[in-house]
Amino acid sequence: MTKKLLWFASALLLTTFSLLAPAAPAAACPSNFCTSAQRAACSETCHHKGIGLLCDFSTCTSQCICGSVPPG
Repeated sequence: MTKKLLWFASALLLTTFSLLAPAAPAAACPSNFCTSAQRAACSETCHHKGIGLLCDFSTCTSQCICGSVPPG
């Protein structure tokens, strides 16, 4: 149960961060950037723990973060 709550909390954090981060124009990143399949693959890699796939639409870069603290 604790693992599911931790995963849910990190997913909620990631979603909130994604919504609050300034987004680049839609044409800036390729259409296959940060897809749900990529997010699911990251989640599997991290064994459903940690922050998950962190997508930066201003630079079109992403990181799969298995820890609980984002870099920087």
